Amino acid sequence: MLTQRLGEGLQGHVNLGRSQDRGDGAHRYATQWGLALEWTALPGLDLMAEVVGERHADRMAGLGLRWALSDAWSVNASWHRSDAEPAARMTTLGAKFTF
Repeated sequence: MLTQRLGEGLQGHVNLGRSQDRGDGAHRYATQWGLALEWTALPGLDLMAEVVGERHADRMAGLGLRWALSDAWSVNASWHRSDAEPAARMTTLGAKFTF
């Protein structure tokens, strides 16, 4: 992953990866990629937008937020939609504890 500061409270992320699936005994490889922007809207509140994809597959675009409840705890939520027809949708809710 490559992260670049783009301005006050704004970061850009680029991610490129490769996976291997050996589920049925055959080796299948896939290249995955992602582009994201992360903006600190207020102290402790980050807003994110991203596009992720895999070679020969549909892309997904998403929006998310992360709220720091304390130095150790944060909660997050995201919503993604694919560009396929019919569109796949994904919603996530999470919590993180740092120790």
